[in-house]
Amino acid sequence: MIWLLKMAWRDTRSSRRRLLLYTASITLGIAALVSIESVGKNMRYAVRQQSAEILGADLVVRANDPFDEEAEAFIAGIAGRQAREAGFSSMILHPNSGSSRLVSVRAIDEGFPFYGKFKTVPAGAGETFRSGRNVLVEENVMLQFGAEVGDGLKLGTQTFTIAGALQSVPGESLGFNLVAPRVYMPRQFLKETDLVQKGSRVRYKVYFAVDEGVDVDAMRDEHGKELRNRGISLQTVKSRQSGVAHSIARLERFLGLVGFVALLLGGVGVASGIHVFVRQKLSSIAVLRCVGATTWQTVGIYLIQAAGIGAVGATAGCVIGIGIQAVIPYFIGDVIPADFEFKISKRTVVEGLLAGVTITVALALLPLLRVRRVSPLLALRSEIEPPKYAWWDPMRLAVIGIGLAAVTYFAVEQAQRIRHGVGMVGGTVVVFVALVVLGHLMMHAARRMVSIKAPYFWRQGIANLFRPNNRTHVVVLALGLGTFLIVTMHLTQRTLVRELALSEAGNRSNVVLFDIQEDQREGVRDTITELGLPVFDEAPIVTMRLASVKGRSVDEILDDPDRKTQRWVLNREYRSTYRGEINDAEHIASGEFMPYHDLDDGPVPVSVAADIARDLEVEVGDELVFDVQGVPVDCVVGSTREIDTKRVAPFFFVVFPNGVLEDAPKFVIMTTRVAGSAESGQLQRNLFSRYPNVSVVDL
Repeated sequence: MIWLLKMAWRDTRSSRRRLLLYTASITLGIAALVSIESVGKNMRYAVRQQSAEILGADLVVRANDPFDEEAEAFIAGIAGRQAREAGFSSMILHPNSGSSRLVSVRAIDEGFPFYGKFKTVPAGAGETFRSGRNVLVEENVMLQFGAEVGDGLKLGTQTFTIAGALQSVPGESLGFNLVAPRVYMPRQFLKETDLVQKGSRVRYKVYFAVDEGVDVDAMRDEHGKELRNRGISLQTVKSRQSGVAHSIARLERFLGLVGFVALLLGGVGVASGIHVFVRQKLSSIAVLRCVGATTWQTVGIYLIQAAGIGAVGATAGCVIGIGIQAVIPYFIGDVIPADFEFKISKRTVVEGLLAGVTITVALALLPLLRVRRVSPLLALRSEIEPPKYAWWDPMRLAVIGIGLAAVTYFAVEQAQRIRHGVGMVGGTVVVFVALVVLGHLMMHAARRMVSIKAPYFWRQGIANLFRPNNRTHVVVLALGLGTFLIVTMHLTQRTLVRELALSEAGNRSNVVLFDIQEDQREGVRDTITELGLPVFDEAPIVTMRLASVKGRSVDEILDDPDRKTQRWVLNREYRSTYRGEINDAEHIASGEFMPYHDLDDGPVPVSVAADIARDLEVEVGDELVFDVQGVPVDCVVGSTREIDTKRVAPFFFVVFPNGVLEDAPKFVIMTTRVAGSAESGQLQRNLFSRYPNVSVVDL
C-alpha cells in the first residue's frame, strides 16, 4: 500500500494542474448539494424552534362564512384569550398621491399576535395603531404611493391615519403580499367602512392563546372532522408546522434536482477527464507491467489518484457550499415564515465528503477498467496499437449496472417520487446513448470527408477527429450531455413561467373587477366604457354548496372510509354563474348545454367543468343537489366543459342556465383591458370614488 501511494503521488508530477481541473468538476456539484442540504436543515430547525411564532397563537379557528350558533358555542368553550379577525380584499386610496390599489384588509382585535410581534417602522406601531382610527400598511405599498407615517388613507367610506409601515407578520411569508399587500386596521371600525356587504367574500378567524393544560391537538383530532364538514377548520401550531415543513420539502426537492444536475455534470467532467488521463498514461502503465507490477497494482495506483481527486474536490466543494449556505438566507429568507440562521451541519459536510469521493471513484472505475487490458508489449507499440477493449466485458457491464442503480437511487431520493427519478435517469441515458452514437458517426463521417484536394489545415483538422488517441466521442458526450441538462432545466423554467404570462393580444382582458353589487352593475359598466375601455366578460356569481351527489348526501360520502372523492370537492363553497351560452375559453366535452330552464320542468340541467366532474365521479345524467344559500335546488348534469384556465377570464366549475338563479343574492365580476398604467390608474380612481367596495386586480 505504501508503494502504491508513493507511485500514485509520483505519477501526478507532470499532470497535477490537469487533475486539479478535473477536481473542479466535482467541486461545484458537491458545493450545490452541501449548500442546499444545509439550508434545508436550517429551515426545518428554525420551524421547530419558532413553532408558536409561526402561527402567532396556539389555535386558529377559520371559516369563509360568519360563525353560526353552534360554532360560537364551540368557540366560547375554549379556555383562554382570543382575538378575532375579518379578512377581505378591497381597494385603498392614498389621497396625497391619488394612487389606489387592491390590498388584503385585516380587521383585527387587540391581542394578536399572542406570540411574536408585528415588525414595523417605526418600531412599536404594531401596538399603537390599535388606539384609534389608524392602519398599518405594507412597506412596499408605502414606497409605491410615496406615503409617509401620518398620511391619510381612504378605506371604503372612511379615512384612516397611517400609523406605520408593516414589514413582517408572525406566521406569514412574503408570498402572502405579492398580489394583495396587507393593511391592518382595528376591527371595531370595520362596520363604518361599509365594505362588508351581502355577498362580500370575507374570511373569519379567531386566534386563541389557550390556558395551560388545554390540548389543542387533541381538540383538533376530536372536532376537526365535524367542523370541516361545516366549512370550519382548526389550525394548531403542530399542523401549521407540518404545512410549513411540507412547503420546505417541496422547495428542497426542486433545489435537490438542481444539485443532482450539478453533480451529474461534475461526474461527467471527472469521467471524461479520467478517460483522457488514462489514455495518455498507457505507455507508463505498460512500463509498470514490464517491471513486474500486477494488473491490480496498476489499477490501484490510478484508483488512488481518482480518490484523491474526489477528496480534494469534495473538501473544496464543502467549503464553497458552506459559504453559499451563509448567503442563501438573504435571498430566500422572506419566503419562509421563520427566521433561520447560518448553522453548519456536520452530518451534511461528512455526507458531502463521502459523496464526492464515492462518486469520483465510481465514475473513474469505467475508464480505469482499460488498465486491465494493457500488456507489457504495449510499451513498444502504444503509439500504433491501442489496447483491445470489449464492450461486452462482464466487469464493465457490472460497473455500468451498479453506477446506473446508484444514480437512479440518488435521483429518486432527490425527487421523492420513483416515477420522476427513474424518468430523469431514463431520459439522461437515452441522450447519453444518442451522443455516443453521434460521436462515432461524426468520426466515421470525418474519415469520408478527408480529401487530398483540400487545403492542408482542413485535412489535418478533420483527420484529428478520427486518428488514434482522438477525443472526439468523449468531447461530444461531455459537451452534449452538459448542454442537454442545462437546457432542459432552462426550458422547464421557461415553460412554467410562460403558463403565467399574459397574452399580448389586443382582444384579451388584463384587468378584473369583482365584488360588484347587483345595483352597481350598470354604473360600473358605464364607468369602464366612459374611458373608452371594453367590457369583455360580465358574470353574476351566486355562492352555494353541494348537498348531495347521485342521491347520497355530502355528509354520508365524507363519512365513507372507502370514498375516492377528495374532501375539498365536496365541502368547498361553489361560486357559480348562469348564462345562455358558453364562452370562447371553453368547449363542450359531453352532453348538451341548455341555455334556459323553467323550474317547473324538473331538475335543472347544469354544465359542470370536466375536471370537477371527474373528481366527483359524475357523468351526464347524474343527479346533484345544491344548497343555494339555504334553498335546495335539484339539478342534473346536462353537460361537461373543458376550460382553458390559462385565459384571463372568469371561469366556473358549475354553470346554470338562465331562468333559475336570477333572484338569488349575488355579486358581479367584469373584465376589461387597459393599454398602460395611466389608463389603469384613472379607472381605479374613478371606481374608488364612486364604488369603494369594488375591487380591481390589474394583472
